[in-house]
Amino acid sequence: MNNLKVTVKILILVAISIVGMLFVGHRGYSSIDKAAVELDFPFVFQNSII
Repeated sequence: MNNLKVTVKILILVAISIVGMLFVGHRGYSSIDKAAVELDFPFVFQNSII
């Protein structure tokens, strides 16, 4: 029964880490995508609030 508790704790940590990696990955992808758009159209976003 003690091994089951450890397994559940490890699975919870794995789930939290997957969610964290998805969040970081999405933020990185959206930042790179935004930078690519701003490089393609440099003067369109000159007066926009970032």
